Amino acid sequence: MSIKLKITIWYTVILLVMAFAFIGAMSHMENENAATEVKARLVEVVSDATEKITVSDEGVTVDKRTRFNDAGVYVALYDEGGVMIEGRHPVEISEIPDFDDRSMRKETDADGGDWYIYDSAYDTEAGTVWVRGIVRDTNAGKWTALMRFFMIAVPLLILVSIAGGYIITQRAFAPVREVTRAAEQITKDGDLSRRIELGSGSDEIAQLSGAFNRMFERLEHNMEKEKQFTADVSHELRTPLSVIISQSDFAMQDPSYADEALGVINKEAKDMSSLLSKLLFLSRSDADTVEIEKETVDLSALLEAVAEQQEYAAGAEGISFSSDIEGGIKVSCDEAMIMNSVLNLLGNAFKYRRQEGAEISLRLSAEDLHEAGGRTAVISVTDNGPGIAPENIERIWDRFFRESPEERRKDSSGLGLAIVKAMINVNGGTVSAESVKGEGSTFTIKLPICGMDKNDGNEK
Repeated sequence: MSIKLKITIWYTVILLVMAFAFIGAMSHMENENAATEVKARLVEVVSDATEKITVSDEGVTVDKRTRFNDAGVYVALYDEGGVMIEGRHPVEISEIPDFDDRSMRKETDADGGDWYIYDSAYDTEAGTVWVRGIVRDTNAGKWTALMRFFMIAVPLLILVSIAGGYIITQRAFAPVREVTRAAEQITKDGDLSRRIELGSGSDEIAQLSGAFNRMFERLEHNMEKEKQFTADVSHELRTPLSVIISQSDFAMQDPSYADEALGVINKEAKDMSSLLSKLLFLSRSDADTVEIEKETVDLSALLEAVAEQQEYAAGAEGISFSSDIEGGIKVSCDEAMIMNSVLNLLGNAFKYRRQEGAEISLRLSAEDLHEAGGRTAVISVTDNGPGIAPENIERIWDRFFRESPEERRKDSSGLGLAIVKAMINVNGGTVSAESVKGEGSTFTIKLPICGMDKNDGNEK
């Protein structure tokens, strides 16, 4: 069964159960109230008749104003032997039951009708006189009429319930049909730019459509990235493959050129191998399957060694290099990955430096985390190079992104920063960039500190 049919059936059943329960409760209350009223009226009439009894030499008499059939209540006087002295008795009750003072009883006549009987004893010198009141229970007739009404009303109630349930579910599931239609259309034509338009709303269906739209948006974004990635990979591999093919053709035509061709082929093959290794690492990073060997690393000592090496290389190229390394900072990380990340950032700073007056700095400091507690190591690499345009500041982390043709001419694969970000992330840190076009850039790596030396005033 469809969900609409299930909901309609449940809606109908629950509505009928509630209706019958309500009607049953009301009928029971009505019967109880009616029976109480009938009994109270019976007792009142009998008591009134008892008060009007007079005993004289002529015998027992009742005030002439006494009504022996008062609003359906039959009243009669009986002697001790059960012989009626005066009054009326319903013909439906053929046998006179025994008398019982102040007792309310219920008797059934030959036709199945119910009657209430109430007796009151009046003692005289001549003996006991019984005043008996009898009244018919009219609730049975009311119940029969009510059941007849039910026989007519229940089918109508069922039809109304089914129609109402169907209309409600039809309208409630209209957005679901729109979601299904849009999903089927997207599956059919592959257009991930299509969205589910349900208008404004905050109910569950609107939340579902919003989740679908976000999913389609994510899929569209990933598909675009995959297309771009495939195109970039094809382009990057086409060049070295073309060189390899051309060099091998030249070598085959001119054996004297073989040694030089082998050298070019070897270089291009190594570049391709390096590119494929980088792509494999990024693929593993995306799948969260990168295996690292974390250990406690003295980050201060590591960066001091890096700074010493870079200072020597910068001096050879006429670059002003400075460092400011805070001592005693230790982190839990994969040492090789952190070193490669820092060297990659420094390599970019050297590669895209100014032709004159180039300045590069490497800094390490500890920073307090006021909200989360603990401390973090902050590594920053700053240069005064060409900088990055504001619209590209987030794109620099994308694979194969190069802001200008100059980067391609400088043997840039466009994977360096993407790999840096993946390496830092897998070590539990973050990396970010700030830049002003024409003035320079600062790249910042943050890693959680696992300890500091006591010599620096902090406990491990």
